[in-house]
Amino acid sequence: YYVDLYFPPDSIRVKQGQLVAYSGKTGVGAPHLHFERRSSDNTPLNPLVYGYHLAHDTVPPVFARLGVQVVNESGLLPDGNREEFYAVKPGDSAGVYRLDDVLYLDRPFGLLVDCYDKMRPKGMKQTVYALRLTVDGTPVYEVKLDSLPFELGENVYHEYDYVEAINGNERVRRLFDDDFNKYPGSQAFTPDGGKLGPKLTNGLHTVAIRAEDNSGNVSRLEFQFIWNGLGDLFRLDSTVTVSDSTRHLFFSARGDLTPFAIDTTIIERNVGTAWKQPEWAHVIARTDSTLVVAFNRRRARFRAFRLTHLTRSGVRISDGLFNGLLPKGQKGLTISYEIVGNGLMVTAESNARFAIQSRLLLFDGDSLLGVEHPDRFLNMAEYRFYVPPRPQYRQVTRLGVVLAADSLRGIPKILDSLNIHVVGVAEADTIAIDSQFVAVFSKDNFFEPRFVAARAGHLQYASRYGVVSPLFELQPPVFVTRTPFNVTLKLADDGKTHRNDYSGLCWFDSEDEKWVWISDSLARRDTVIGESLGGGIFAALYDREAPILEPRNIVDGRTYDTPQPVLTFTLDDSLAGIADDRSILITVDDKWMIPEYDPEDGLLVTQPVDPLPDKEHIIRVKATDRAGNTTLKGWRFYTRTPKPRSGRKK
Repeated sequence: YYVDLYFPPDSIRVKQGQLVAYSGKTGVGAPHLHFERRSSDNTPLNPLVYGYHLAHDTVPPVFARLGVQVVNESGLLPDGNREEFYAVKPGDSAGVYRLDDVLYLDRPFGLLVDCYDKMRPKGMKQTVYALRLTVDGTPVYEVKLDSLPFELGENVYHEYDYVEAINGNERVRRLFDDDFNKYPGSQAFTPDGGKLGPKLTNGLHTVAIRAEDNSGNVSRLEFQFIWNGLGDLFRLDSTVTVSDSTRHLFFSARGDLTPFAIDTTIIERNVGTAWKQPEWAHVIARTDSTLVVAFNRRRARFRAFRLTHLTRSGVRISDGLFNGLLPKGQKGLTISYEIVGNGLMVTAESNARFAIQSRLLLFDGDSLLGVEHPDRFLNMAEYRFYVPPRPQYRQVTRLGVVLAADSLRGIPKILDSLNIHVVGVAEADTIAIDSQFVAVFSKDNFFEPRFVAARAGHLQYASRYGVVSPLFELQPPVFVTRTPFNVTLKLADDGKTHRNDYSGLCWFDSEDEKWVWISDSLARRDTVIGESLGGGIFAALYDREAPILEPRNIVDGRTYDTPQPVLTFTLDDSLAGIADDRSILITVDDKWMIPEYDPEDGLLVTQPVDPLPDKEHIIRVKATDRAGNTTLKGWRFYTRTPKPRSGRKK
C-alpha cells in the first residue's frame, strides 16, 4: 500500500527543542521520519546554510588517499595503469595531511580524493560538505553541496568513483568535470574543467586540497608533482665510434630543462621487467642542453637503454629508449585483456631477450577493424595497449599483437573466439553466447560508450549452489549504467521433472559469495529473464526450498492485553527471496491484515487496523517466494481489552 498525504502549512506545529517522534531504525529503507526544507519551486535546500547548525562538531574532515586518473583517450601513467591511488599521512599539525613522495606526471590527468567527515570522533563517516582544489595557489575546481534542483540530483553520483563505490568505498570524489557531474555547486575554474596537464608549465607544482564540513572545520591535503610536457627530455643526435670497443652517443635537450632541477642522469638497461644500471655504460659529459654517453659497442649492440634523470625533488624521469628497440622480431607471446574504465586494456607478455616495436590489431572475423600502438614502452617482457571505445570496435572477435614496427613485418600472435563489444553507440546491441545467453543493451542504458565482453563463466564448486545451466560472464564485473539492461538465458529440456518451473536467472555476488535472484518472473518453460545494472557471473538456479517463517512474539494460545496487538515474525528465503509485501497474505479470522516486511532484516510485522473483540482469534500467514514456493502457518491467540482504572474515593 502507499500513502501520500499533504498538510496545510500550519497543521504540524513544533517548537525548537521539542521531541517530535521516536522513529526506530533510521534510513531510506526502513520506516523513518524525514524532514526537508524546500523552496517555493520544490527545490530541496540544505538547512545547514539557513541558520541551523549542528552543535559540538569540532572534528575536521579526514583525508585517506589521493587518486590520479589519466583523462586522455589512450594515455597511461608511468607504471602502465590508467588510475592510481596513494595513501596520505597526517602532517605535523591537526587537520593537515601530506603525500611523502613527489609525483611525476606526463599525460593529461585529473585528481580524485578519498575523504570523509565525522561530526564526532566515533561517529559515522559522512560526505564532506565542500572541497576546493588549487594548484600553485590558483583555484582549479570547487564543489559545495548546498541546494540542488531535483532533476539534477543524480548528477552528484557522477562525482564519485563508481567502481570504488560498488566495492564498498563510497567516499572517493572526482575533482574535475566529466560530461555528467555538472550541477550547482560544482565549479571548474579552468577551460579544461579542472583537468590538468598541457597548459601547465614544466617542472615542480604545489597542490592543496581544502576540505570543509558544515561546522566550518577545515582540513588540507598538500603535495607536489612534476609535470613534463616535453616528452623525452633528450634526443639522440649522433653516434661516433672512438675505438673497437667504445662508442659515444651525443644527445641534445628538447627544451629548457631548468624547471626540472635535474641533479644526475644515469643509463639504465632493460633486463626482463627490470631496469638496471650497467657498469659498462655511463654519462661522460653533461651540460644544461647536451649529454654524451659512452658504452661498450659489442655488449650494447642489441640492448635496450634509456636515460633516467634524477631530480633534486626525488623524482625519476625516464626517457624512451635510445637504443635496442628492434624493428621486428617474434618470440613467445601470451595475450590477455581486461576492461579498465570504459576502455580495453590489452597486455602482451613476451619472453624475447630484446625490446621490439609493437602494435595491436583488432579484428571482427577476418576483417581488420583498426591498429593501436602502445602509449609508452614499459619493458621488453610486457607490452600494454589501452584502446578507447571507438565506434569501429562495436564487435571484436580477435586480437592480434605483432612485435614489429609496421604492417609489412611480422606475423601476429592471435587471441581468438572473443566476444568484445562497444555498447552505447548504436541504438541497440546484442551480445550472445551460443544463442543460450543473450544480453540486450540500448543506447539509453549508458551515459557514454564503453567496452563490454562476454565469455563462459567459471565458479569453483558451482554445482553445490543448485546451478542448472552453464555459467556466463559479462566483463567488467562493475560498470556504470543509466538504466538496467535485459538478460535472457535459455534452459535445457527438463523432461518431466518440472525443474524449469522453479528456476530463475541469478547473478553471483562475489563479495558475499552467494547467488542473487534477478528473474522478473518464473521460467517460461525454457527461458529465464532478468535485468542487471552491471556485469559478473550469471546462471539459472533451481529453487524448491519454501520460505522459512517463524513467530517472534506469538505463542499458540497467548493472551494479549490489547485489542490491537503488534504481531511479529521472521521471514527468510535463501535464494529466490520474497518480492515484496504483495507476496505475503496475512489474515486474522479470515480478514485481511496489512503486512510490513523488511527483507534486509527478515522482519515481518502486522497489526490490526481496528480493535479486535475479546475472544479467540486465528492468524494465518502465507508467504510465496519468487520461485513459487509457499509457506503457510497459523496460530491461535486471544485479546483482552484492559479495564479502565477507577479513581480512588476520598
